[in-house]
Amino acid sequence: MKDEINTELLTELARLTRRYPPEAWESLLHWLEDETRRKQVVTLLRDLAQLSAGRPSISKKQEKLPSIAHLFGEIQPTDERKADLLRVFWEKLVAREVLPSLGSVRSFAEMVGLKVPTSNKREQAIRDVVRQLANLSYADIEAALEKTAVTSRDFGQEYQRWVNIILRGAGGRNSPQA
Repeated sequence: MKDEINTELLTELARLTRRYPPEAWESLLHWLEDETRRKQVVTLLRDLAQLSAGRPSISKKQEKLPSIAHLFGEIQPTDERKADLLRVFWEKLVAREVLPSLGSVRSFAEMVGLKVPTSNKREQAIRDVVRQLANLSYADIEAALEKTAVTSRDFGQEYQRWVNIILRGAGGRNSPQA
């Protein structure tokens, strides 16, 4: 039996203080003054300890996905071209040379058949997209990346074309025929 207490467990319990008013804590203290009730809590905690022994303990750091650099490092030995392609794409994403907005990242993901990122931050969305691309073959990634070049639009030029179409159309209907 350990004499030390798990500080993470105490921290989690301390977080409960925000959820309950002081009266609830006072009531609990009063309730625990009874020896029978304290024994019930001890039994409950033993049961919880047994339940938690059946599931592996995973820290938040272990739950996190590997960094993008780590991902490239894992791909590099088996498929150097794929790792290089993803690395260049990543650098262009970070520099905002391609898919400069969150909306464009989401549109790209949808267009190439990836799961559309739900994050409200572009930085997280580009990580999600690159991780998904890493699961594809080199040829599939290359085909997907070709679509980024097609998707960049010059809205100024597009606007001017619409103005010309509208003016020509209006001028064509209203202009006198010779």
